[in-house]
Amino acid sequence: IMSFDTTIRDEWRYNGGYGVEGWKGLAWEVLVKKEWFGRWLQVERDFALSRYQNIIDAPDSGTLDYDSVDPSATKPTKAAIRVNDLLETITDRYRPLSSFTQKLRFLIDIQLDIFDRFHTRLHQSLEAYLTMTSSLARTVHGISREEQASLQGVKGLDRLCRIFGSADYLEKAMRDWSDDVFFLELYAELKDRARSTARAGGGKNLAGPMTVADVATRTSSSVGDDGDDDEGALFDETAAAYGRLRVRSEGVIIDVLSYNVREALRPYGRINPWASLSTTLPATLTPSSSDADPSSASTSRDTHSDGTSANTSSRDREREALAVTAELDTTLSLLSTHLSFLVRALAPAPLRRIVRAVCAAIQTWIWDHVLTRQAFSAQGARQLAADVAALCSVIDGAAGAELGRVGMARLAEGVQLLGLPVRASGSRGRVDGGAEAEAGAGAGVDVSADRGAAAALESNGPTEQGGHDGGMAGVETRRRLGLWEVERRLFVDNDSARAVLDELGVAALSEGDARAVLERRVELAG
Repeated sequence: IMSFDTTIRDEWRYNGGYGVEGWKGLAWEVLVKKEWFGRWLQVERDFALSRYQNIIDAPDSGTLDYDSVDPSATKPTKAAIRVNDLLETITDRYRPLSSFTQKLRFLIDIQLDIFDRFHTRLHQSLEAYLTMTSSLARTVHGISREEQASLQGVKGLDRLCRIFGSADYLEKAMRDWSDDVFFLELYAELKDRARSTARAGGGKNLAGPMTVADVATRTSSSVGDDGDDDEGALFDETAAAYGRLRVRSEGVIIDVLSYNVREALRPYGRINPWASLSTTLPATLTPSSSDADPSSASTSRDTHSDGTSANTSSRDREREALAVTAELDTTLSLLSTHLSFLVRALAPAPLRRIVRAVCAAIQTWIWDHVLTRQAFSAQGARQLAADVAALCSVIDGAAGAELGRVGMARLAEGVQLLGLPVRASGSRGRVDGGAEAEAGAGAGVDVSADRGAAAALESNGPTEQGGHDGGMAGVETRRRLGLWEVERRLFVDNDSARAVLDELGVAALSEGDARAVLERRVELAG
C-alpha cells in the first residue's frame, strides 16, 4: 500500500484535492483511521527482535570479520555487521511512511531498542572480562583452566577487540546514518515540533505517549534546546554510548597489554650484570694487525669518506653483534605475537594509540627499574643499548616503522647519553674512548683520575683539515663529545646543560633526567 501511495503521489503528482497539505494516502486510511498502525508496529518489532536473537545465537556471531570491511579498518564482529544490516532493512520498511509520528515510533521502538540491546550485550561482555580477570573474582568464584586460557595472551586480546571493533563499527554507522537525507529531514521536523511544543507550554506529547524530554533522552539532547541551531542528530545519544564503550575497551586493551609487558620484564629487572659485564670484544671484532700496528692506524681511519674513524665503525659493529639479554626474550616474543594480532584487528589510528601507550609503559619500567637504578660500565651501557634497540626493532617490525623509536624516545636518548665514550673522538692524541675505558677497567686503573686531563684535551675542539690529527690530513671530522666533557658541562648550570644536550641531539630529556642518567656510569660513581 505504501509503495502504491508513493507512486501515485510522486510519479502522478496526485494530491487528492488537498492542496498544500497533500494527499495522505491509502496507508494513512488503514494505519490511522482504521487504527492498524499499533498492530503493524508490534508485528514488525517482534519480527526484528526475532531476527536479532538469531544473529546473537549464531555460532560465529562473536568472530571478528576480516573480509567484510576494508583491510585497513578496525574489524567488527560478524554479529555487529549483521545487526547493522538488519537495522538498515528496518529503515527501508518505514521510509515510505508519510506520518512523522509513525516514523519516530519505528525509530525509537525498534531501531534504537535493538541498538540499546546490543550495546548492553557488549557492555556486559566487557564487565564479565574485567570481573574474571580480577584477583578477587578468581579467588571467590574460581575459573577453569579453559576460561583462564581464554582470558590470557592473544585470546584475551581477541575478546577485547571484539568489543572494541563492534562498538567502533556501529558508532560510525550511526554517524553515517545521521547524514542520510531521510534522517536529516526527520530530525529537522523533530526539532520544529519540539520548539512548537515548548512555545505552547510543553503540555502536549511529541510522539504518541512520549514527551519532548522522553524523545530527547532517546535521540539527542539538543532536541529539547530552545535555541535555533540545528546541531545534533537523531542518533547522538546512542552513538555517544557506543563511543564511550569504544574508548573504555581501548583503555582496557592498553591496561592488559601494558600489564603483561611489565610482568614479562620482571626477570630482566632482577639481573644486575651492568657494571661487571666482560669488556672483551667478540671474536669477530678482534682488532686486525693493521689496528694493532700504530703506524697503520691513521691509514685505517682515512678509509672512511664521511670523516668517521675506523674505531667508531668498530664500536657500531660491536653494538650490532651484541646478543640480546636472555631475560628479555619473553618480552620480545610477547610483543611480537600480540602486536601482530593487533595489526590485523585494528585500524592504524587506534593501533598507534595503543602502541604509544605500551611504549610508554616499557620506557617507564626500564627507566625506573634498570636505567636509573643500576650502575653501568661502558660495556654494560652498550648491552642496554642493544636490548632497547631490540625492543624498538620488534615494535617497529610488527606495528610500523619508527613507532617503537618514537614511543620510547626518552629511553633511547637516556641510553645514548649513558653510552658516551670516556673521551671524545677526533681529539688530539685520542685513543678509542670505549676501548680505553675497557682497558682501564680491566687493568684496575682508576679512569676517573684522568678526568681533568681528558676534559682539557676535549676542549680543544673538533679536528679539522690541517688540524691536530696528522693521520686525518685532508679530511674534516666531526668531534664526538666524551663522557668527561659532557659531565663537566652538564653540571655547571641548566643553560650549559641544555647547550651540551642540544649538541648531542638530545631533546626528550630534561636537564635533571640527563644528570640522573649520567650518574649511573661507574666512572662517575661517588
